[in-house]
Amino acid sequence: MLIACPADRLGVELQAGGVGTISSEDLQRDTHALSRPDAYPGEVFKRRLEQMNLPASDVGTDRVCARREGEGRARVLVAPWPEAGATLVEDAARAAVLVSVAKGWDGQPLSGRPTWLCLAKPGATLPDGDPLALGVAVEADHLEAIDYRKLRDDTQAFFRTLAP
Repeated sequence: MLIACPADRLGVELQAGGVGTISSEDLQRDTHALSRPDAYPGEVFKRRLEQMNLPASDVGTDRVCARREGEGRARVLVAPWPEAGATLVEDAARAAVLVSVAKGWDGQPLSGRPTWLCLAKPGATLPDGDPLALGVAVEADHLEAIDYRKLRDDTQAFFRTLAP
């Protein structure tokens, strides 16, 4: 029999947001979930953002976007919608990076510019704002080819650039 209780009752401190919460395990799990043939990527992306307390506020048939508030003109970060084909795994990993960015923000005070995180099909209308390149490169033709520790390190480095 397994017994569970909150970690804080055991004297274990859990980090609330920040770069240290971005993990290779989360990136791997989300990449797999977003690339499953029976999954609808928009719903997976939306559900994961909501788990990170960043509810999707702009949902369409060709995009799912959530906005983190801040001051000034908004930035727009876009990951391609994972669809069957040669770039499915890479696109799923890019979407997983955005979920990890949301996880890093969870529990952190609002600062910096407003930022949209979007999963979008080609040609989708995106929220108004300055496009920001997803500063993480992914090159893989199958899930096992991704080095998730490197992807974590790259995602953490990119997350740090999003600071004000």
